[in-house]
Amino acid sequence: MGLCLYVGMDDSNHAGENIKGEINAAIFSTLHQDSVIKAFPNRRDHSQATKWMMNFPERDYRFTLLTGEDWRTQPTNLIYTAPVLISSFLKDNPDMKVDSLRLYLDGYLSSAGKAYLRSRFSYIRDFAVKNFVKKNRNKEGNLAKRPVCPPLVYMADNWAHILLRRSLAECLTDSRYVLFSPQPSA
Repeated sequence: MGLCLYVGMDDSNHAGENIKGEINAAIFSTLHQDSVIKAFPNRRDHSQATKWMMNFPERDYRFTLLTGEDWRTQPTNLIYTAPVLISSFLKDNPDMKVDSLRLYLDGYLSSAGKAYLRSRFSYIRDFAVKNFVKKNRNKEGNLAKRPVCPPLVYMADNWAHILLRRSLAECLTDSRYVLFSPQPSA
């Protein structure tokens, strides 16, 4: 019997500020607890993110670097990098028999984006995608930025930032780096 693979994705949100480009990070887990939605503080904790990743062999990550202006500034770039990063992870783990895939993305996701992802993962028997937006209205109607999402999305945000702080050489030689070759939009 196969298992459920949970994936959380976020980007570094620094496309225009860093000569290296935009980092898209995907965090993988087979632990259900990593998919349970909860509130997180509105700050990164790199130490916690590193411990969280390293203490469980059921967790891993892949990332890519977007350098072209057309790609690195798109708010929808996670939609197009998700299939590449997930395929790379599955290829690196050929003994993993995945029946279900739960994909959690940070940010806006259109119905066309959902349809694109469903078509790209049609070979997975049970696929679902959900998005989480960090900025929401509180009880008073004010805009509040506090992540309410699965730990995978919060950790993807942390890891995208950790990876952004690395040198370009460190990123390109990391065994978890995946080259992204843009395909025509769907």
